[in-house]
Amino acid sequence: MIIQPGGTPVGGVTGLGSSAAIAIPPLSSGANPKWIHVSCIEPFKSVVISFGQSAMGVATVTNGIGVDYGSGGQIINVAGNSHYRIIPEDATVIAYTITPLSGVVNGG
Repeated sequence: MIIQPGGTPVGGVTGLGSSAAIAIPPLSSGANPKWIHVSCIEPFKSVVISFGQSAMGVATVTNGIGVDYGSGGQIINVAGNSHYRIIPEDATVIAYTITPLSGVVNGG
């Protein structure tokens, strides 16, 4: 698979409980991306991330996508969404990055 970064990656940290709604980082053109790459970068924990609009509800383990530390991250289709909320698997502060992608091509 070939991934094409299309904008500036953003990093963040999450602690106990669901974050506030955070804007998905835009493509260099200013448009919302169709695809993003999410990666946990420390400390050997996982996060759950959910997507929606600015008024979206709290992220929970039943309404989100799990991203494991050390998995190389995940590519997620976020078309039609403008915001995300993120929660850690426990009270540990977890650092993560989100990179907007301009394209995802199978093969390579």
